[in-house]
Amino acid sequence: YEAFDLSIQSELELPELLVSQKNSVPADVRISIGKVSPEGIQNPRKATTFFQANESSFWFHIEGVARFLVVNGQQITIEPYPSIDEESIRVYLLGSCFGALLMQRGFMVLHGNAIQVGQSAITFAGHSGAGKSTMTAILKKRGYKILADDVCAINARGEVMPSYPQIKLWADMAKHLNIKAGGLRKIRPHIDKFALPTHNQFCSNKLPLRQIFILSSHKKNTSEINPIYGNEKLKCLKEHSYRPQYIDGLGLSQKHALQCMRLAKLLSLKSLTRPESHEGIDQMLDVIEKDLKAGALYKVFSCIDKAV
Repeated sequence: YEAFDLSIQSELELPELLVSQKNSVPADVRISIGKVSPEGIQNPRKATTFFQANESSFWFHIEGVARFLVVNGQQITIEPYPSIDEESIRVYLLGSCFGALLMQRGFMVLHGNAIQVGQSAITFAGHSGAGKSTMTAILKKRGYKILADDVCAINARGEVMPSYPQIKLWADMAKHLNIKAGGLRKIRPHIDKFALPTHNQFCSNKLPLRQIFILSSHKKNTSEINPIYGNEKLKCLKEHSYRPQYIDGLGLSQKHALQCMRLAKLLSLKSLTRPESHEGIDQMLDVIEKDLKAGALYKVFSCIDKAV
């Protein structure tokens, strides 16, 4: 398979991912089924009920699903619980475990979705429930291509890495968008959240990141976009990094701070406050598209490349 510009060899079938066209190339990441210690790892820098981490290893445990061990950004071992469905394993593998693996490999990882705008990428970041996937699904309906859903990896050149062609949508939003959930696969058997394939609108090329919208909601029916300046940019990047609690455990706090500082200097950040309800969504998208065009993001810039 391939994802995040990495070749992946897996003993577990991963239908969400693209099949790699580079079969002769040694895999960057190997995923295997095997034993994972129930006690965790030796000498963790940080340990909680769900995960333990140090500079080389990340141990992750979801009761009733599986234990995972991610080592050096190269190897993931999975020990599933008996009779667990593979969908549930993949939710945590492609989310938290890949997030940790990408951090181990030196990527800046945001909790966000990314779309293609011209020859660049923009990201919608926010906490769980902020509407990242909803925003991406609606923009998909308007013809935009998708780069990432939930786990947004950025390399040292400031480029967003294409993840895999899927958006996760709750049933009520799928209904609101006139998407027939009955034809979609549930991401887990007992959760009303569905996997929406995006193969026909997936951007498989890494693109320079030009702008980040920080999503939140309010009770109004209108949407508001406001620029974020100064130290507030740095604060937002740290707050909306993917699983920030992992960073210190992996020994990456200093590196992550430098990554945030670099992005804060190079990129435009804006807050996007949207209606809590589904009402006003079309108006919200009109506001976003007007802002994108006003910012000339349809053009090709080279500021990040020059900075590198």
